[in-house]
Amino acid sequence: MKSNYYNPLVWMAWCRDCAVAWFSTIPWGDAPKAIPALLLTLILFIIGFVAFSQGTGWRQRLLDRQYAVAMELDDFPTAEIVVRRQLETQPTDVRLQLKFALLRDHQGFSKEADAVMVQLLDRHQRPAAQWLLDKRFVNRKFTDMTEEELQLIEKVLLLLESEAQDDGEQFRIRRVLADYYRFRKRPRDAIPILLSLARSEPAVGLEAAYVARGIGEIEDAKRYAKEALGGTRIQFEQDPGNASLAYHIALNRVFLEQFSDAITVLHTAMANVSGPNADKNHARLAQALGTTIVSYIQYIEASPQDTRKERIRILRMLEGAAEIAPNNSRVLTMLSQQILKSLDDNSQEAIDIRESLLNDQASKLAHFIRGTAALLNDDLDEASLHLHLAKDEMRDSPAVLNNLAVVLTRQAVELRKDNGSLPEAEQSPEWQAEYDLLLKRALKLVNQAIKDVDRPTPHFFETQGHTLFLMGRQREAIISLEHACKVPALALRAHRMLAVCYRNLGDPALAADHDRAANLLEDKAGNVLPKGGVLKPTAQQSDLDPAAESVE
Repeated sequence: MKSNYYNPLVWMAWCRDCAVAWFSTIPWGDAPKAIPALLLTLILFIIGFVAFSQGTGWRQRLLDRQYAVAMELDDFPTAEIVVRRQLETQPTDVRLQLKFALLRDHQGFSKEADAVMVQLLDRHQRPAAQWLLDKRFVNRKFTDMTEEELQLIEKVLLLLESEAQDDGEQFRIRRVLADYYRFRKRPRDAIPILLSLARSEPAVGLEAAYVARGIGEIEDAKRYAKEALGGTRIQFEQDPGNASLAYHIALNRVFLEQFSDAITVLHTAMANVSGPNADKNHARLAQALGTTIVSYIQYIEASPQDTRKERIRILRMLEGAAEIAPNNSRVLTMLSQQILKSLDDNSQEAIDIRESLLNDQASKLAHFIRGTAALLNDDLDEASLHLHLAKDEMRDSPAVLNNLAVVLTRQAVELRKDNGSLPEAEQSPEWQAEYDLLLKRALKLVNQAIKDVDRPTPHFFETQGHTLFLMGRQREAIISLEHACKVPALALRAHRMLAVCYRNLGDPALAADHDRAANLLEDKAGNVLPKGGVLKPTAQQSDLDPAAESVE
């Protein structure tokens, strides 16, 4: 018998029998008596319907009203209770889930809110994506995000981009999305987005050109740059006083290797700049012009021609760049490097340019050039004074650090000459410690110089190798000295030191090869041994004494 209670068919039969019995007891023939029974039946039906309804109606409106009152009073716990009651009946309602997540966030349960929002993001809910962007990713760098967060922000950006409410919002989201793809090294995903941005902001097309060039699509890159240039020029014609547009035109010209046109554009823009921000814009254009000249020089240097005429031309260009942008670090670094390269040029024109720069008291390069000139004349005290001043003035320019390292190594060698050959009783008691300290300082400076420059010159490596050589760290010196062998002015000295290194490290065959190379260079140079680093050859004997440099 008990099994009947668990049989749904039996329950259905009982319900049918109850309904039949209920309606059979109504006195249908006696209307005054039947009407109250029918009204009671109707009321019971309505009450049952309301009691078992799960969605809309007065019950839902009542809960919504309770929620609104609770939120108005900032009564978040009560509001949460209301939402939880609604979720019990409608667990898949995304609107209620969003309310619940926001309430948990208001009460300080951010992790729980975050988990709900991530679930809603998977259901393509834009409010959840916006919340995640605002709460988790605004003012954060891609480099600070975990792999999981990077995957999440991609979903967020893609959803917001597809459901952007206006063109301005879509542009901003696509801008971030393009940066994301570039960070993730997905250039082929970034290019279409950048090109879509270029339709409303032509200057962005240059970024697409750089990305395309980075993956070897040279022709496409040129096409993107030309399209960006065309669009930016149209804008510039409508607003010729716009310094930002002139700047972007110059960038496009540089990308297309139209350096003369880029320089002309910037010169013209500097002359025409006006408005309340004229000084700021003029300074920005001046910096851009200096950087453009440096790029032009790098382009010239990449050509196979390396004649004295070209070097003089480069010096004159840099002289002008230093006048226009005296604070541009790239100009100062390039000018320093070019002056070092020209120190072997004793032509009157080269000397005149160097003296012109030397006499420019307002130039930041004045101390650097004076220190370098003193170094050439073996005046180590004056060289040290001016190069230390240049180090402070030029904010640790790599060229200054290198030359200062040369001064310190020369001072160490002079100290050794003054004390090393004397009887022990006549030697200064502290000279060895001072000698080691000078070399350590020199090595620190030249290491910093090599670290700070994108493409260190062989002069820097020669200074590094010479310093390591004097410190007795000959195995470490070999790589640096081999770099120095690439420059004829440094090769003789480098070969001599390499011969000593290999001989002391047990490779007499390689030592003999470097000795032969050094002898050939010495014969060609007329028995002149250069002092290395940034220095030009002189008639004096080098401080290098192979026998004295051997490792015990």
